[in-house]
Amino acid sequence: MVAPTYGPTTELRTNNLDAVGSYYDKRVKYRQTKPYNLALPYTREKYVTVSGVINPPWYSGGMADAGSSSEGKVGPYFFDNLDTTFGPLAQARNLAVEKYRSKRSESADFLTTLIQRKQAMSMIATRSLQLLTLAVAIASKDYRKIGRAMGVLKATMPSRKTWRKTSKGFASAWLEYSYGWVPLVKDIGSAVTLLETPINAISIRERAKWVEFKKTVVKLQNDHEFHGYSYSGTVSVQVGCRLSVDNPNLYMASQLGFTNPLATAWELVPFSFVVDWFVPVQGFLQNFNSSHGLTEGDAYHTIYWKATGTTQDWVTPPYVPVHRVVSTTGLKVQRIKGIPDMSLVQRAPWQLSSWRAANAISLLVGFLKTKA
Repeated sequence: MVAPTYGPTTELRTNNLDAVGSYYDKRVKYRQTKPYNLALPYTREKYVTVSGVINPPWYSGGMADAGSSSEGKVGPYFFDNLDTTFGPLAQARNLAVEKYRSKRSESADFLTTLIQRKQAMSMIATRSLQLLTLAVAIASKDYRKIGRAMGVLKATMPSRKTWRKTSKGFASAWLEYSYGWVPLVKDIGSAVTLLETPINAISIRERAKWVEFKKTVVKLQNDHEFHGYSYSGTVSVQVGCRLSVDNPNLYMASQLGFTNPLATAWELVPFSFVVDWFVPVQGFLQNFNSSHGLTEGDAYHTIYWKATGTTQDWVTPPYVPVHRVVSTTGLKVQRIKGIPDMSLVQRAPWQLSSWRAANAISLLVGFLKTKA
């Protein structure tokens, strides 16, 4: 049963100041009842004007108001206006989903192993009960009960024509119990108790490293006016869920490549892994089958933004001289339901590690190798 949720509710704190020290703090959240274990949507953003030079001092044109929005200014809607399709956010999402899928695969393999062991132990437990029934029958010296417990006699006594066949079946079953099941049952009692308990879902949470971004723009309005801005920041993404395996056979089939021929074909392309160093083609193709056989309960991803920016306005005579330079900082945390897909964007530059460079050089040397 899913606990009820309420919301969203919005909390806004701001001093409405158009000067250094201005702040804007907004929070959008949901409420839930016990056991408080749902990853509900959530947004928190905060912007502060940390420094500024304003001349004339009585008018900033709204630049110093942390709650105002303008092109290139780190304020409300700044992070929303960044390129989310091919920019740093897409790179950060790919990094997080890649780490998440790797962890998910490990966890799913573990859960699948537990399920298979549980099925095996269930079978052994059934045989153990059969053994107990047999022991009771032997103690009572009731040979018909013994036969039924061994699974070689029906409720009625067999005819003479089938007695020899029944006797062979009885002997075979007795050997199975005597040399197979009896010693085994002595060692599995505690294991059966442990593995008969329900298998809970495993919590997974993976976060990518920070991806950097920056930009500088100068716009000349005319010979006497110009506007410019610059900003730099970082973005990171965290992905999580409560993972369970609902179809281990389907999951194993997807791991073997039976449910996604395109991904399997890409792996067979020579040196396709080199392309994946730069653009995650394999990860993109796995969007179509990576969760087959699995249940990703309460799935979510959280985006973390941080940025610092400076906005400038200059006006020179014959207009009224104006000089405004304002610096603001901002952060935003946004949790969204669901797990994003990987996209075909270039990997962050620092992903081209020295290890991969060494591998690439080794491949190149292999191509250039000549016969002795």
